[in-house]
Amino acid sequence: MGHAKWVYNQILPYFKSRPDKLFIVITAPPLSDNTYAQNARAFNNWLVNDWLRENNYTLNNVAVYDFYNVLSAPDNHHWYNNGRVEDVISKQRNTNAYPSGDDHPNQRGNRKASEEFVPVLNVFYNRWRAGAPVQPPAQGEGQPQPGQDMQPPIQPGDQPASGGLIDAFEGGTPPGTTGWETYRDEATPSIITCAPDSSMAHGGNASMKMEFFVPADSWVTCMLYNEQPQNWSGQQGISFFIHAQQAGTVIHVNLYAGDPANQESHVYVLETPPESGSGWALIEIPWEAFHRVEWEENSGAPFTLTNAVLAIGFGASANPDAEIKGTVWIDDLGFLGSQAGGQPTTADEDLQPSTAPQQEQPHSGPRRSLPCGGSVALPLGLVIAGLLKRKKPARK
Repeated sequence: MGHAKWVYNQILPYFKSRPDKLFIVITAPPLSDNTYAQNARAFNNWLVNDWLRENNYTLNNVAVYDFYNVLSAPDNHHWYNNGRVEDVISKQRNTNAYPSGDDHPNQRGNRKASEEFVPVLNVFYNRWRAGAPVQPPAQGEGQPQPGQDMQPPIQPGDQPASGGLIDAFEGGTPPGTTGWETYRDEATPSIITCAPDSSMAHGGNASMKMEFFVPADSWVTCMLYNEQPQNWSGQQGISFFIHAQQAGTVIHVNLYAGDPANQESHVYVLETPPESGSGWALIEIPWEAFHRVEWEENSGAPFTLTNAVLAIGFGASANPDAEIKGTVWIDDLGFLGSQAGGQPTTADEDLQPSTAPQQEQPHSGPRRSLPCGGSVALPLGLVIAGLLKRKKPARK
């Protein structure tokens, strides 16, 4: 949920630069499944009640319509009533009260929402129109000049604060990130857990265990989002150690980069090597080995946006004809060349002697707590639904 809030906060400066335009954010409809419904309610409440206030946004060109609340119960409303706009929560119900077989409302729910939305939209429009400028901002005041690309150049992000390591999985959220979060295809019974495991570590006391089940033609991911875009242009790629319950498990390594409102998704498909089944294998991936995903423009293009990295993560996706499942452990995620290799270094190192220099045995360390997000992806809202592309992992 933290990254979803971050995305909305990032687009406000653009809205502020265009007071001549009215932007209506429509919250996502409630989920049919109750598992993460409370999180969805909390996010939509934040969007309706706190988003603009927390950012001290005072212009009238941005408004939020609570589509979620309207569909959560027959007695819940966001309407124009008795001369004012009211967002009424009569019943604390967090799932779709107008089911259609998926997370979209049925015809009755759509009719109710339309009847309530149009009068509220009229209020939003007239409120904005009363204070909107007659002309858009002059050129040079946030508007592109003739002949200029409509997309502003991407500014370099911050340099990594942790040196060679991105996450050693030794406890706490990595500095400058929102923590690890899981996402899955909610239209299928896909499952993913992304959790600390102090019983298995390459170095130190813990690793991250990722366990997944992916039905045919579905996907899951476990992502670490940066609070601000990161400048990794001084690095050559990424590296990490991996141990697999079964060698040959296929996973994806994902990178998101560029403009947060129009991010680019890149992927590297990894088949865990033979030595990962009985020990730890060092994986080193140069930037040029990542390629643009097939459903975005410039599909297959090598990764170049190293100066504006938004997120890194791991995932899996299944082909249309077969389901997949697997369990892997990941440790010492860092930049290419930062790994010293060699044997694991822990207090009980001598309890797990290595029989081959190139193969490192998984071993236990003292129990340590490692926060690792397990939240589900929350739809961001219909107005900027294109941002949801970030949640979809690459296919083989």
